[in-house]
Amino acid sequence: MTRPRAFEVDVEVEPGANEVRLLGEYSCDWPLWGRGGGSDADDWPMLSAALVERLTAWGEIAEPDSGRLPDPAETRRLVIDVQSELGDRYHVRSLD
Repeated sequence: MTRPRAFEVDVEVEPGANEVRLLGEYSCDWPLWGRGGGSDADDWPMLSAALVERLTAWGEIAEPDSGRLPDPAETRRLVIDVQSELGDRYHVRSLD
């Protein structure tokens, strides 16, 4: 299955939980993806500035052309922290 390459994401809360994916992608330094595809940090105003900074740094490392791999422990911490800040109407998971 091919991942969508759209750069807009619908982050409105729907009945049930909205799926959010943490993953690196070519030419993308922001690593949160929703149902509609990629997004931008501005699409997530509910996240703290400190978490946005960590996500941006992780996204730069996780971008496939970076030649680096993100630290698995930091990936797990980010999933937990994003989940905590978004709340239970979202389901956050990592594909990396």
